[in-house]
Amino acid sequence: MTKAWEIARAGQKKFGGRVKEYFAESMRLAWAIIKKGANALKPSKETVFDLVRKTKAAALEYHNLEAQADKKGFKTHDDILKSEKAARKASELNKQLKSMLSLFTEEERNAMRNEFNQ
Repeated sequence: MTKAWEIARAGQKKFGGRVKEYFAESMRLAWAIIKKGANALKPSKETVFDLVRKTKAAALEYHNLEAQADKKGFKTHDDILKSEKAARKASELNKQLKSMLSLFTEEERNAMRNEFNQ
């Protein structure tokens, strides 16, 4: 539990927000440390890139739903529900991504960002 709180605080310190927002993911990471040792802490670049793609897709889905509603000039109840669901999904993926990225140094994050954007 102590390690999980340390990881959550590190994520909060680097990316802001509330510590408890990072706690679920930090528990998973702390358990991985216990089970497999410290090498299990950092996910592979492919795992990070996959989560980045999923996060971007979820954010784009939310943006497209909002743009469609703006085009119509109004939102139906179904439009609101779909938009809220898409926003929650994008937000949750973003929190997971922030938590995952908090495990890397700034140099490692910059290198991954450059590689992803090429």
